[in-house]
Amino acid sequence: MMLKRIMTFAAVSAMTVALAGSAMAAETTKQLKPATGVPNKIKFTKEMKIYNVDDTTGGSAKAPDVKYTYTITGSNGGGGKTPVSGTDGGLTVIPGTAMPTISSAEFSHNDTITNHLVKKDVTVDFTEQFNEDGIDDITVPGIYRYEITETGDFNLTASQHDYTGDVSQLTGGKEKRYLDVYVGYNAAGKLEVKTAVMMKKDTTVTDNSKTTGYIDDLSGALTTDNKDDVSTFKTRDIILQKDVAGNMGSTTEEFKFTIDLSNIGVGMDYAVSSTNASNPTSITGVTANTYSLTNVKLKSGQTIKISGLPSTAKYKVTEDVSVVGPAGYKTTHGINVARITTPTSTNQYANVAAVTAVTPVKADDTVADTIFFLNYRDTPTPTGVVMSVAPFAIMIGAGILFILVFFRRRKREEEN
Repeated sequence: MMLKRIMTFAAVSAMTVALAGSAMAAETTKQLKPATGVPNKIKFTKEMKIYNVDDTTGGSAKAPDVKYTYTITGSNGGGGKTPVSGTDGGLTVIPGTAMPTISSAEFSHNDTITNHLVKKDVTVDFTEQFNEDGIDDITVPGIYRYEITETGDFNLTASQHDYTGDVSQLTGGKEKRYLDVYVGYNAAGKLEVKTAVMMKKDTTVTDNSKTTGYIDDLSGALTTDNKDDVSTFKTRDIILQKDVAGNMGSTTEEFKFTIDLSNIGVGMDYAVSSTNASNPTSITGVTANTYSLTNVKLKSGQTIKISGLPSTAKYKVTEDVSVVGPAGYKTTHGINVARITTPTSTNQYANVAAVTAVTPVKADDTVADTIFFLNYRDTPTPTGVVMSVAPFAIMIGAGILFILVFFRRRKREEEN
């Protein structure tokens, strides 16, 4: 009986040493270890890069209201070996059968952005697997492999905005990651999670990438696409520019505009800048998925810019030209086209009370939308005045000629 106990103890000790050897070999990777006081809980990081494609500083943007959920299953990929130089310490990696719980990662427009990143912890909790209640327990030391699949929910009810077209999707296998969990005995003789290694792939040992989640190098230029494993939220700007032309056009007169925004998200804030100091400097506290920026005033040459809009946001810009009357300015507008500074056709202008420019849904790009409104007022040369005087001049000239002829003839008669 004593011999059997000694043999059992030796086997357990050998297994623990083997696990320790594997864990030490894994030090060349980025390991995930339970924090002090929270045994059997492993955390990895979900990161999102947030920037404005039209802003070279990468700022003027807030995080979107989106949520990532995760499912976890056992994985038999990788040929039963660890990703540490093909060394398994004499142990075979087996698919995990006891399933832990896994939390979600939820981003909010209230999140603090640091260096264009927002980070969220995702917890894989093995507490129930070691409570020895006989339900879904891990009972044998070893290396257990799990497959974790990420799913994004980009249409949360609270935001009233569908961010599907704004936040980059992780597809083609990039939404999956693999977790090797090393289970061994502690000093009290109880099984626990010793350490873990997370990978992007599990097909071969040599191709495996070691990662603690989505923590790739993010120091690249903000104008480039995201790394394979990092979700990105790209925003854009719109710029409204006012021009006045014609020899009767006033460069000091203010013209009024209304900018209607839709599909912009509840609770979002947006920076506003203008060369006219009387205009608003921000849009705050959006209570619906729409917002109207009213009483915008611009003189000739002035602009107003709204920054950080989702790429799928829509806008409508309306100029109120009724104050100058139907016989006043003629107006034209355009979006991202060459500005019209002088008329070449009457079709380019319209005498209407309001002129509206509308944009459809627009994909990400690196050029801000510029909407220009041109008011043109000119007075033609008064050539008609000469024609109106000419008949009278002819009549007067004829009269003078008649008088001269009359007196000349009379003088000749008197001389004869």
